[in-house]
Amino acid sequence: MNTKIPITIAGNLVADPELTIGESGTPHAKLRVAVNQRIPNPDGTWRDGEPVFHNVSAFRMLAENASTSLKKGDPVTVSGELDVVSRQVGDTGLM
Repeated sequence: MNTKIPITIAGNLVADPELTIGESGTPHAKLRVAVNQRIPNPDGTWRDGEPVFHNVSAFRMLAENASTSLKKGDPVTVSGELDVVSRQVGDTGLM
Protein backbone atom coordinates (compact mmCIF):
# COMPACT_ATOMS: atom_id res chain seq x y z
CA MET A 1 0.00 0.00 0.00
CA ASN A 2 1.33 3.44 -0.95
CA THR A 3 -0.16 6.51 0.75
CA LYS A 4 0.71 10.15 0.02
CA ILE A 5 0.12 12.73 2.76
CA PRO A 6 0.33 16.55 2.24
CA ILE A 7 3.13 18.00 4.37
CA THR A 8 5.06 21.24 4.97
CA ILE A 9 8.36 21.26 6.86
CA ALA A 10 10.66 24.14 7.81
CA GLY A 11 14.30 23.51 8.63
CA ASN A 12 17.86 23.86 7.40
CA LEU A 13 19.77 22.06 4.65
CA VAL A 14 22.26 19.55 6.03
CA ALA A 15 24.28 19.49 2.78
CA ASP A 16 24.39 21.17 -0.61
CA PRO A 17 21.67 19.86 -2.98
CA GLU A 18 22.82 17.03 -5.28
CA LEU A 19 21.63 17.48 -8.87
CA THR A 20 21.51 14.52 -11.24
CA ILE A 21 20.00 14.09 -14.69
CA GLY A 22 17.93 10.93 -15.17
CA GLU A 23 18.06 8.70 -18.22
CA SER A 24 14.98 10.48 -19.58
CA GLY A 25 16.75 13.84 -19.22
CA THR A 26 14.73 14.94 -16.19
CA PRO A 27 16.72 16.91 -13.57
CA HIS A 28 16.45 15.52 -10.02
CA ALA A 29 17.75 17.27 -6.90
CA LYS A 30 18.22 15.44 -3.61
CA LEU A 31 18.07 17.56 -0.47
CA ARG A 32 18.44 16.63 3.19
CA VAL A 33 16.56 18.88 5.64
CA ALA A 34 17.03 18.94 9.42
CA VAL A 35 14.10 20.07 11.57
CA ASN A 36 14.54 20.90 15.26
CA GLN A 37 11.55 20.75 17.56
CA ARG A 38 11.36 23.70 19.98
CA ILE A 39 10.52 22.57 23.51
CA PRO A 40 9.39 24.96 26.26
CA ASN A 41 11.24 24.88 29.59
CA PRO A 42 9.32 25.32 32.86
CA ASP A 43 10.87 28.80 33.29
CA GLY A 44 9.37 30.00 29.97
CA THR A 45 12.54 29.74 27.91
CA TRP A 46 12.92 27.40 24.93
CA ARG A 47 15.39 24.68 24.01
CA ASP A 48 16.05 22.60 20.90
CA GLY A 49 14.83 19.01 20.84
CA GLU A 50 16.39 16.17 18.88
CA PRO A 51 16.69 16.95 15.16
CA VAL A 52 14.61 15.01 12.64
CA PHE A 53 16.11 14.51 9.17
CA HIS A 54 14.04 14.41 5.98
CA ASN A 55 15.16 13.31 2.51
CA VAL A 56 13.53 15.56 -0.09
CA SER A 57 13.36 15.18 -3.88
CA ALA A 58 12.73 17.97 -6.39
CA PHE A 59 12.33 17.53 -10.14
CA ARG A 60 12.61 19.53 -13.36
CA MET A 61 12.94 23.34 -13.09
CA LEU A 62 12.56 23.26 -9.29
CA ALA A 63 15.50 20.84 -9.08
CA GLU A 64 17.68 23.09 -11.24
CA ASN A 65 16.76 26.22 -9.26
CA ALA A 66 17.32 24.51 -5.89
CA SER A 67 20.73 23.19 -6.91
CA THR A 68 21.98 26.60 -8.06
CA SER A 69 20.48 28.81 -5.33
CA LEU A 70 20.60 26.72 -2.13
CA LYS A 71 23.58 25.62 -0.04
CA LYS A 72 24.33 23.80 3.20
CA GLY A 73 22.87 25.62 6.23
CA ASP A 74 20.25 27.59 4.29
CA PRO A 75 16.80 27.78 5.92
CA VAL A 76 14.11 26.19 3.72
CA THR A 77 10.39 25.55 3.80
CA VAL A 78 9.32 22.51 1.80
CA SER A 79 5.74 21.68 0.79
CA GLY A 80 4.82 18.47 -0.94
CA GLU A 81 3.66 14.93 -0.35
CA LEU A 82 5.06 12.58 2.25
CA ASP A 83 5.39 9.21 0.57
CA VAL A 84 4.71 6.49 3.16
CA VAL A 85 5.43 2.94 2.04
CA SER A 86 4.39 -0.09 4.12
CA ARG A 87 6.83 -3.00 4.18
CA GLN A 88 6.70 -6.42 5.72
CA VAL A 89 9.19 -7.24 8.45
CA GLY A 90 12.18 -8.87 6.80
CA ASP A 91 11.82 -7.03 3.46
CA THR A 92 14.91 -4.94 4.18
CA GLY A 93 16.15 -6.33 7.46
CA LEU A 94 15.87 -2.83 8.96
CA MET A 95 12.52 -3.07 10.76
